[in-house]
Amino acid sequence: MKISAIELYEYDLTYSHGTYVMSKGRSAKQQPSNLVRVITDSGIEGWGEAATLSGNYLPVFAGSTRAALRELAPLLIGQDPRRSTHLQRLMASVLMGQANAKNAFDVACWDIFGKSVDLPISALIGGVLSTELPIFEAVPLSSTEESLDYVSKRSAEGSCATRSRSATIR
Repeated sequence: MKISAIELYEYDLTYSHGTYVMSKGRSAKQQPSNLVRVITDSGIEGWGEAATLSGNYLPVFAGSTRAALRELAPLLIGQDPRRSTHLQRLMASVLMGQANAKNAFDVACWDIFGKSVDLPISALIGGVLSTELPIFEAVPLSSTEESLDYVSKRSAEGSCATRSRSATIR
């Protein structure tokens, strides 16, 4: 089995609560994301995602991730998607860092491997440790009252963990 084609998709994720407010006057209404579709010559395909926060929050951002995806994609054509370690070494030999982009390809290849042996990825990497997935949310910066209201509403909707920061406004 060999990788015969790779398709890259770009889209914007929006925040359920509208604008996400951060410290230092930063805010975001959406978060760019990237999907990769890896197609094999046997007809099996796998999907991976590389979602990043904006470049004013983290050193990696959607533009650099997209550039890395475009750089790495041709390198993977003709490779066996089931050889995870080989693919990781191959990508590392061409591009340092950019774990976000590399991970999207890695997940897509694990997706292909799982489909090729009719097993979920969880079975391939050691099994399911928990059948529940807690929902975690960061609370946007706002007044104390607005933050408490936000946490109350999201808790009622099923969010079980929140993280907030306090800010000094001068």
